[in-house]
Amino acid sequence: MRAMIFVRMLAGSIFAIVFVMGSVSSGGSERAREQAGQREPLPAQEPDAFRLSFLDQIKAPEAWQAFMRRSGSLGTDPFVVAVVDTGVDLQHPLLRSYLVPGVNLRFPDEPPHDRMGHGTKVAGVIASVWGAGQWRTPMGKGRIMPVKVMEDGSDGQMSRTIAGIREAISRKARIIVLAQGSWRHHPALAEAVAEAEQQGVLIVAAVGNAKYDEQGRLAFDHPLYFPAAYPTVLAVGAATQDGRHDPTSNWGPGIDLVAPGENIRLTPEENPLMQNGTSFAAPQVAAVAALVWQLHPEYTPADVRRHLMQTARRTPSSAWRWDEQMGYGQVDAAQAIRGTLHPDPYEPNDRKDEAKPIASGLEVYGVSRRGDPDIFEQPIHEKGWLELQVSVLGPASELLLEAYDERGRTLSRRRISRQGDVRFPVGAGHVQIGVEGLDKREAHYRLTSQARLGPDAMEPNDDADQAAVISVRPGIQIIEGTMDRHNDRDWLELRIAEPGRLTLEVRPFTPRFDPVLQHPFAGRMDVQEDQGDEGEHEEIRVRVRPGRYRICISDYDGNIADRPYHVVMRYTPQNKKG
Repeated sequence: MRAMIFVRMLAGSIFAIVFVMGSVSSGGSERAREQAGQREPLPAQEPDAFRLSFLDQIKAPEAWQAFMRRSGSLGTDPFVVAVVDTGVDLQHPLLRSYLVPGVNLRFPDEPPHDRMGHGTKVAGVIASVWGAGQWRTPMGKGRIMPVKVMEDGSDGQMSRTIAGIREAISRKARIIVLAQGSWRHHPALAEAVAEAEQQGVLIVAAVGNAKYDEQGRLAFDHPLYFPAAYPTVLAVGAATQDGRHDPTSNWGPGIDLVAPGENIRLTPEENPLMQNGTSFAAPQVAAVAALVWQLHPEYTPADVRRHLMQTARRTPSSAWRWDEQMGYGQVDAAQAIRGTLHPDPYEPNDRKDEAKPIASGLEVYGVSRRGDPDIFEQPIHEKGWLELQVSVLGPASELLLEAYDERGRTLSRRRISRQGDVRFPVGAGHVQIGVEGLDKREAHYRLTSQARLGPDAMEPNDDADQAAVISVRPGIQIIEGTMDRHNDRDWLELRIAEPGRLTLEVRPFTPRFDPVLQHPFAGRMDVQEDQGDEGEHEEIRVRVRPGRYRICISDYDGNIADRPYHVVMRYTPQNKKG
């Protein structure tokens, strides 16, 4: 039976580590050992002693051979991957040769030693993808830097994770692995992610695991955790052993790749307890990214992301394209080592019937010239706004950016010279986006999109004196609202004509909304109800007299929600039974 570690965020500050424990499993079929280059493999001590099934699933043994054939010109400097987590077991026999000095931000006077084991397991996955347990010396220049920001997962704080990202950047890490996250956006986290990109550091993050209620029922399995949801973060979900979407993994707009997240045995000498979850999918992708980047030192973080996405494998075999459960597919280490970066991988997409799917939180890189439009299609789940950002890369060249609804009606049309931001209203359905160069020169571009909710029918009602008036009637009333901008506050004035009983519930439909209900029913206006976690309802039951009552609904952190919410009122007048 699986149990997910998930930690309640206090004051928007707690991060969850994202893994689930699996059942005990052991053994595996005996396989012939593969050799790469001239390195001497470790002798087998028992059948399948060092064989980890997830390595076969991502084709790591083939990747080792291909890497060794191409690694003769590697530099002398270590290629550092920072694990921002619970630390690492500094004496682990399989990891010692891979470790470089790290830092302990949780207990600054102590080394970054791992007492819980989560960070050690994440590091163990990275080392295993690099051939630990297969070769007597480390393959390539990859090394692991432990950055300890929490002790056991119950003490994770966003501020320390942000500090850990910045510490890894300052210590010259090339890749940062975050097997942790939260459904909550925080501006300081977004700033740290942007700083990493500017400094040439790639962040690889787990998309998070599905959330279950106390009865074991699924509560939420989308959207993605932050920071995985940010466009410049390589967002990794989990796949089953047969290469399909793992139902315990979050999914949705922004997911880039998946990697095995089911029944993962982390190091050869470990007991046969298997680990599950996106915590152990993300480091596989980070490890492959490190191998690719060593072979392509000219790459930028964006190039590495694109390379891994373009070389991903679809299962079952299908055309290369994005979807909201698998992203661009399962990471393929062998193809990543052998493959090359294509500047315009979405072709053919010149016609509307060839439009390639994209979504919020994705980066799209392409090439266009006059007469060669690139057409994309984005699903819109809620009425609101679509924001597009286009950058022309390289020599100046103009682009034409167009958007159409499902009936072919033009929603937006704009010429872009260097960079442009476009925002226009959309309804639920699909929007097609066209990008076309305006001369014969190739125009390389980057496109990102973000769908946002629009204001609800009660707006403007940000202040108490703007409160939307609701005449409360006997029975059940449902009012829909949105948190469509930062620090949005929805004020309602409930007008009640008779004494009676009122049950009032604020019901969110997304974990990106943690409702706070402010009300006057305790005799003063400053009473705030916040009993539930993100995505959980707030409810009050009170006896009311005739009068006017102002209530206010807001998000705990003042964030924008990606889905509407409902205010559900059940009112029974005193002279009626029920």
